[in-house]
This record gives sequence, structure tokens and C-alpha cells, in this order.
Amino acid sequence: MHRLSITYKLTALLALLSTAPLVFLVFNRTSEEITAAVNNRLAACEQLALGCSLQLKHQDYLAVEQLMDQFLQRTEALQAVRLTRFDGLVIHQLGESPRFSEGVPLPAESSAEWVRVPLLRSGKTWGHLEAAYRDDPASSQLWRMGEALLCTLALNLLTFGMLLRRSLAVLDSGNAVPKRVRNTLDTIAGGVVILDANSRIVMANEAFQSSCKRSMEALLGSQLSEIPFRCEHSSLPWVQAARDKQRCSGATLYLEDGVLERCFVVNATPIFDSQEAVAGTLVSFEDVTNLEQQKQSLMLALSELEVSKDQIQKQNLRLQELASRDVLTGAFNRRSLYEQLERLWIEFQTHGHSLNCIMFDVDHFKKLNDTHGHAVGDQVLKDVARTIQESVPLPGFAGRYGGEEFCVVLPGMTAEQATAVGESLRQAIATRLADPYKVTASLGVSGTEFGANSFQAIIEQADQALYA
Repeated sequence: MHRLSITYKLTALLALLSTAPLVFLVFNRTSEEITAAVNNRLAACEQLALGCSLQLKHQDYLAVEQLMDQFLQRTEALQAVRLTRFDGLVIHQLGESPRFSEGVPLPAESSAEWVRVPLLRSGKTWGHLEAAYRDDPASSQLWRMGEALLCTLALNLLTFGMLLRRSLAVLDSGNAVPKRVRNTLDTIAGGVVILDANSRIVMANEAFQSSCKRSMEALLGSQLSEIPFRCEHSSLPWVQAARDKQRCSGATLYLEDGVLERCFVVNATPIFDSQEAVAGTLVSFEDVTNLEQQKQSLMLALSELEVSKDQIQKQNLRLQELASRDVLTGAFNRRSLYEQLERLWIEFQTHGHSLNCIMFDVDHFKKLNDTHGHAVGDQVLKDVARTIQESVPLPGFAGRYGGEEFCVVLPGMTAEQATAVGESLRQAIATRLADPYKVTASLGVSGTEFGANSFQAIIEQADQALYA
């Protein structure tokens, strides 16, 4: 243990000494890169401020917005940029940043994450250009430097450790003299093996000889690892016990005996001499083949239960899908349509995402039913639903509102865009279903732009627009 401690200390010392020059070189180089990155950000913002100042002089606010938009798009690390007047009024802002939140104090001086450039007019400060960046180049550079140095240090520790362990290893087998085992060990039901300091078998009881089907003459003096045990661990238990100088228990080994694979629970305990050196190892083998077979049967039963569980989950998903779909058309039913509309309405209230709704009604559907029968009417509803679903642009979706009425939901669109979509859907119905019944549909459009106070109000407005 004393020699092992010296090995670890020397390994750490050599690794640190070999890594120290690299730390010095990388730190100097990183400091230069950080300074250059900060200066580049400041220079870019000053150039943008100069361009904005020139455009503001001519009161060309559109050009100012274009300059700021181009700057935000081509600067990958930029989070948000805004232009403020001397009295704090925000002239224009692009992007979002916690620094621009109301009540957050702004730093007086520019830094790697925050740049503030004054805009001068007639020698006076007219306003400021403020830019907030996502990352701190100092932090990212130091993190990358730390990763590289840690990898280098780990490699040095591994290299020096292996070298010193090999160089300082001491083999002393003379002190490991095993004791002769009394014949009473043969009365033990489990297998017992005694190894010397070199892991050679010096004693094996009758239970172990029977388990591995080898005689004592064949086992004596051979390596225990020569018996083809299959181990699921990184090292055999008797090797680990001798190496760590402590008991290794509960290891599982497998051995083919020609008929079946036997399973053993193995415990290994090192044997010390008077000088506390490892003189051998005592290894016990408990045959748990029957228990392992029962365990495998139990695992198989559990696996079958998992399969049944998965099948039940799939059936539940199928039932859930059936509960959310209209039986005739396959489109979302009214209940599912309301659930999704409610979710989108909450997003609109939280994030301001626009929401539009189109109500479709098949023209003269009662006359079609009366003339050609309900079977034809049902087929027409299926064709209308399929045409709408195939033509609705994502992330929009459609559902059957009731009877011959269908509802199309279009999140993230303006009312003008939604109207254009509705017109394209109306034309698609009239074109695809022209033969043989000349099916047409009417539509009404409404959305959050028209001041609705709930998603139900949007549907009602669209319905009113449909009949208008």
C-alpha cells in the first residue's frame, strides 16, 4: 500500500509538471483571442451605430430598421439589438434579451456580453445603440481551454501511471507458501479452491472437482483461469481479490458442462502471510444453477408482461385516436377541435401568436341528399374532408364541426393569408369534386385580428361570415 501511494504521488507530480508549460502557452493565446473577440464586437457595433446615425440624420427610419435587421442576421452570437433615444424611448428593437426587460439595470460600460455605443448629433448624445450577445467569449474560450488541458492531464496521468506501476512492481512469491487443507473440506457441499500467490491451484475439494468434471491430479498446479468460466465482469473474482487485497464476493460465473450451462456465485478472499503480503487466495463456488433457471423463467414471464403492456398501450392510443376523430370522415371531431383551439388560444394570450379560423359549408347539401341519397351524401362529405386535409398548409389542421360544416384552424397566419388559404381550399373542392355532382362550398374567415375574446368567439365570427 505504501508503494502504491508513492506511485500515485509520482504520477500526479509528473503529469502536472508536463502539463504546466502547455497551460501557460494556452492561457496567453486564449487571452489574445478573447481581447480580439471583444474588440471585434465593439467595432462592429460602432460601425452599425455610424450607419444608423447617418440614416437618422435624414429621418430614414426604414433604412435604420434594415441596417439593424441585417446586422442581427449576420451576427450569429447576437441575441438582441435596439436603438434608444436620449430620454430612454426605444426607437427600434430586434430580438429578445433579459437585459432589455423592464426594470433590469443596464451596465454603464460595454463588455463582452453587452455593448453600448452613443449616437452623436451636433456634438451631443442623441441616443444609444445597445447590443446583447448570447455568450461570453471569455467563458467559452476558457471552457475550451479547460477541456483541452483536462484531456492532456488525463492522458499524462494514464501514461505515467502505467509506466510507474510497471517499473515499481515487485514480485515476491517466496513468502506465499500455502497451508495444506485438511480432509474435512471435502465435507463442504460447495466447491472450495485454494490458490497460491501466482493463482495456481494447490487444493480443490470434491464438490469443485465434480462441478468442473476434472480430477485433482488434472487441477493441481494449473491456473484456475484455464477452466473456461464465462464472466460478466471486467476481471475474475480471485484476480480482483489478490489485486485489491480485499474480499470479492457475489461474482457470477458460468461454465458449460456439455449438457447445460452451470451457474456459480463465487467469493474470493486473499490469504496474507506474516508480512501482510498476499500468499494465496481462498475461492468458494456455490452452485445456483436451479435458482438461475428459475430466474430466467421469471424474466421470461416479465418480458411477456411487458409485451402485453405495450400492446395495451398501443390499443389505448388507438382508442384515444378513435375518440378524437370523426367516424365518417376521419377528420378531427368537434371535441378534439375545441381542445386544440383552446390550446392555441392560450398560446396566443401568452406569446401573441396569431390564430385564424375558416368555416366551410357544403352548398345545397340537403338537396344533394334528397336527390341522390344519404350514401352519396356521406361519400361527398368524405371527399370534401380529404380534399381539405390534403390542401391545408402546416401547421394548420381541419376538423368536422357538424353536419356538412368543416372548420380549418390556421395558427401563425394573418387574416389576409388565411383568406387566401380558404379561397384555395374552396377552389380545390370545386375542381376535384366537379364530377359528377358539382360539389361547391362556401366559407367564412375570422381570427384574433378581429378582437375576439375567446376561441369560441372566433368560430362564431367565422360562422357569421360564412352565412353573410
